[in-house]
Amino acid sequence: MHTAIVEDERLEAERLKQYCADYEAATRWQIAVDCFSDPVAFLEQYSPTFDLVLLDIQMPGMNGMRLAERLRELDSDVLIVFVTNMAQYAVQGYQVAALDFILKPISYFQFSKMMDRVFRCLEQRRPASLIVTSKRDTYRIPVGRICYIESQNHKLFFHMEDSVLEAWTALSAVEESLPPHLFSRINMGTLVNLGKVVGVRKDNVQLQSGEELPIARRRKKEFCADLAYYYGEKSYV
Repeated sequence: MHTAIVEDERLEAERLKQYCADYEAATRWQIAVDCFSDPVAFLEQYSPTFDLVLLDIQMPGMNGMRLAERLRELDSDVLIVFVTNMAQYAVQGYQVAALDFILKPISYFQFSKMMDRVFRCLEQRRPASLIVTSKRDTYRIPVGRICYIESQNHKLFFHMEDSVLEAWTALSAVEESLPPHLFSRINMGTLVNLGKVVGVRKDNVQLQSGEELPIARRRKKEFCADLAYYYGEKSYV
């Protein structure tokens, strides 16, 4: 993820940059960070390559809220999070479709929760696909259409919404190519798309398709935690 920190206070910018490094170390995400102390210069050289802009409001040269308005004219997709001590601007953040608003002094706990939300949003927004090769054909599969992936007799079976595709590859290799936090193992040979899960009943995972897949008891707690994280909730299992 490419992040811009627009903050005129050097210590605050360094704190946010360090939090990005800490979050990167604690997760599987990679975060590239660029810092800007001058909001006008940032806007003048802006190109729509950023995924996230962490934006202070009270800055010399241009108010952060005004900057966000101009930014929206250039880029309707970039995620904006205000980082400020001016709580009275929170309501105005909705006018520029800000994703979040966190108050200084910022704790790492606040920051990590905000970043969790950012990445959930990016996961849902970005189309992802896999290249799957069988004996005869090669397919590009949209990840969102995969219900689950099953390994049997050294072959993989991609259970899609309306078909099943076979491939000769290792489940671990495919798992590394999938978007983080979107798939979770329910046993040694099965990966499930968390977006296709409607619930866990006893020792079975229930899918939107109506299928029920057995979950290994030793995997149940971790799977439920993955599912809760995906939906941004707390797990009580």
